[in-house]
Formats: sequence, structure tokens, C-alpha cells
Amino acid sequence: MLGEEWFFFWFIGCSTMFIGCSGVFGGIAVAIEELAGRHQERPALGMPFILVMGLVMAGLLSWSIWRSFVRGRRLPFTMWFFEEGVFWKRGWRNGACRWRDVRNLHVGTDKVTHAPIFRLTADDGAKFALAPDQSLVLMPLLEFMEIRMTEAQLLPRLERIFNGDRVAFGAVALDRQGFASPRFYAPWSAIERVVRDPHWLYVRLKNRIAWHPVLYENVSFPLVVMAIADILVAELGESLASEREA
Repeated sequence: MLGEEWFFFWFIGCSTMFIGCSGVFGGIAVAIEELAGRHQERPALGMPFILVMGLVMAGLLSWSIWRSFVRGRRLPFTMWFFEEGVFWKRGWRNGACRWRDVRNLHVGTDKVTHAPIFRLTADDGAKFALAPDQSLVLMPLLEFMEIRMTEAQLLPRLERIFNGDRVAFGAVALDRQGFASPRFYAPWSAIERVVRDPHWLYVRLKNRIAWHPVLYENVSFPLVVMAIADILVAELGESLASEREA
């Protein structure tokens, strides 16, 4: 975590949580006494004062819960890239993941800057959004990450498909029979190729003018999808077509 130590982070969060809980439950007890008329031995505090203090303590409790359990997921992080994987540090936590173990990689486009955004989900569920700055200095590093991840993911997923599994890539699913996406399916024998632009993944069908589009940012490991589609079109497309003719 930039500018904070984990002990200070948790000390502040837990302390404010304790104060907030004490204030909320204490306020409830005082309110019950006020309503029951058990305050003869001390001056009445008044319900407006109790309500205001209860709201303040409830707000303090909510802030402490957000700081301790929610904010940590959106903290700044530092990430190091290696040949075989990635290591990161976010707040008081750190972790590592091999390229072959990454769960998802989605590549989108920022609606304001139009720069690419790489959304990575590690094997432990940790999520990161990586985007190049305005100078695009980080772009070669992010492209290196995508290439290394594609190399590591390609063969295991291709093997699963040849063994008969249907493998999901976000909004797309591939198997030995064909290419599937929401409200669309085509066998490999009917597909000419799969191509892309910065915003869409297109399935080009044989003997058809219209191409089927899939939003690029909804496809996980898009380069893996394109590579596997090229292999399956070349290897299975012709054999499936010949089997049907026979």
C-alpha cells in the first residue's frame, strides 16, 4: 500500500469499528432508557440528541467497515512481470501467479482516453486493471504480458478441446464441433476465420457476407481464442465437412 503500513491500516480500521459499535449499541441502550423513563437519576438527554449521536456512530461504523474490508480491494498496487508469471503487492498483501494459472484476461478500451485496459484475474481471485499512461510507455510491457499469457494458456486449453471438453472464454465457448457465443453457433466447417479489431471479435462464415460480432472486452484470452480457432478451422473444418459428405 502506498504511503501506509499494514499495522497502521488495521489499527485505525479496528479502532474506529470498536468505537462505532460501542456508540451504536450504547445509543440503543440509552434510547431504551429514555423511552422507559429510567433516567430520573440523571438529566434527560433528549431523543433528538440520541438520534444525532446514533447517526454519527453508525456512519463511523460504516466507514470503518469500508476501510477495513472493502477499500483493500481497490488499493493501488505494484506489479512485477517475469518470464513465467507475475508478482504483485497490494496493501498489506502480496501474491504471485504463473501465466498458465491466470483465470481470465479481458482486454477493453477506456471510453475517455480510448487506451486499452487489461483486466486480469489471478488464480486466487485477485483482480487487477492495467492500463498504459498517456505516454504509452507501459504498452510494450502489457503486450509482453498478453503474449506470454497466450503462450502459456494455448496448449492446455487446446488439449482440453481435443479431449472433448467445451472450454469457456468469457462470452465465447469452443469445442471440437464449433464456435459458440450468445445467440450464435457455427461448426468449424462453416467458419472461414476469426478476426478482430480494437472493439470486436468477428467470426467470418463461408459463403456469407455478414460477420458475427462479439464484443472484444467480453472475450477472455482473445488471442488464445483466435489461435485455437485458426487451428480448429484448419484441422477439423475440412474433416468435419468430408464426414458429412460421406
